[in-house]
Amino acid sequence: MVKSGFEYSSLMEWNETYGNIERTYYHDGEVTSNIASRGAQGNLDKTKVVPGISPYVFTQFLMDTTINVRLKDVWPNPVELINVPTILVDMSEEQKQAYEHMKESFEKAIEGAKGTPDVGKLWLSYIRTGNSYPDNMNHYPNYHLDNAERELVWSNEEFRFDEDCIQPKEKKLQEILHTEISEGRPTIIYVSDTGSTVKERDIQPRLQKVAEQVPGAKVAILRTNTVTPPKRSAWLKEQVNSGVNVIICSQELVKVGLDLLATPTLIFYQLSFSLFTLNQAARRHWRIGQTKQCRTFYLGYRETFQEQMAQLIAQKNKAAEAMNGDATSDGLNAMLGDTGDLQTLLIQNIKSGNQLKGSTEEWTQAASEESKRVLANIGKVITPVFESIEIQFTNWVKTLPSTFDVSYMEDAKFVQKAVEYIQEEKVPGVVVKQRKLEIDGNVEDIIRTLTTLNADKRMLVQKQDITLWDELIVEVDGSQKKGKGKQKNKVIEGQFEFDLFG
Repeated sequence: MVKSGFEYSSLMEWNETYGNIERTYYHDGEVTSNIASRGAQGNLDKTKVVPGISPYVFTQFLMDTTINVRLKDVWPNPVELINVPTILVDMSEEQKQAYEHMKESFEKAIEGAKGTPDVGKLWLSYIRTGNSYPDNMNHYPNYHLDNAERELVWSNEEFRFDEDCIQPKEKKLQEILHTEISEGRPTIIYVSDTGSTVKERDIQPRLQKVAEQVPGAKVAILRTNTVTPPKRSAWLKEQVNSGVNVIICSQELVKVGLDLLATPTLIFYQLSFSLFTLNQAARRHWRIGQTKQCRTFYLGYRETFQEQMAQLIAQKNKAAEAMNGDATSDGLNAMLGDTGDLQTLLIQNIKSGNQLKGSTEEWTQAASEESKRVLANIGKVITPVFESIEIQFTNWVKTLPSTFDVSYMEDAKFVQKAVEYIQEEKVPGVVVKQRKLEIDGNVEDIIRTLTTLNADKRMLVQKQDITLWDELIVEVDGSQKKGKGKQKNKVIEGQFEFDLFG
């Protein structure tokens, strides 16, 4: 970078060349945001640096010193990852009327605000409300313009719903939970509206009430202030170990640095406007050490902004995967600063009236056979088939990267002893619960504990069919004439010795 003319103090020059700069202009009475815009016309109102760098940074500065490693490169036998096609649910007639009333109110206000700075605020609020309101029609707050007059744009007072009435999307959530709980699969429900800024927008208490109606469900909510970030992993583990099988939380809380080995099912009840956040949160359960099939569900209401969001996400992920080959789109999205772009794209599509391509029928047709099977089983009670703990342990070992210790752990005698130690609760991070082996501890610590407990590695020496051992290890023949020398250096008859020069 120094050779390219950059200095430590060249911050703005760097951002102008390789970064993302957002400039907001007022043009023809409407506000438009352009990322790294160079030729926009109009009155410049605001300039700020936003996350993201140009892909050229990789080719010019990183490519010759970087090795890219994918998860499957270090996880030779990963468990199956099932991305179930997005499930779109029809709204009730009452919901449709309320939703149309909201749309008409915002569109009327936007039309009347043309030529003023308020139009940009209205568009952003319209998109956010249209995406969140269907999930919270009883408590979603009214919207007033953020100006001196506090003009009322839309009121939620006209339409009210019975609190005890389960709405269509909530019913579909219950069906998914019913099946997952019957299979003994703890589940996380992701939401976006947690009431962090406006209390009335918090849908978590409502979802807890809905989920608790499912037979066998024990529900907990993970909030920002429940535990500190370093303790969230331990908190989740404790909840599952205590019998909790449904956890509701914001996808923002777990998108980075948290492995969800204890919850093999993830349900996106709401979709984040950040594609990077969404993709990161979608794979937190699919990590080395996971022993169960991983399933990810996405829910939305048909003919709402939620459906358009799902289509945008599918299109952008498909484009990113095409650029990345078979790699995931996470890294590319992070590099491009893809955090708020979905919101901008959604506004552009609604303004232009574009019909996005893609439907649930097409997504389902393109899905894997296992995804179709999982989709078809929603709402059914599935009786799990339990394998022996020994088989479950062996299957877990097979998912680990091949090392000397891991090959040692595949031995039948080792497996037998390891299961005994696990059942005696001598291996932290590994428990047997309801005839299932649950592993949510640090993999390296588990391997170290098990190999230490099984310290007799002669079993391995005798087991391995490796010529090198035959050359290095010889048994002392006591019939041979003993030579002179210090007794303490002698090898006792029947012991093994290394013959390095044999």
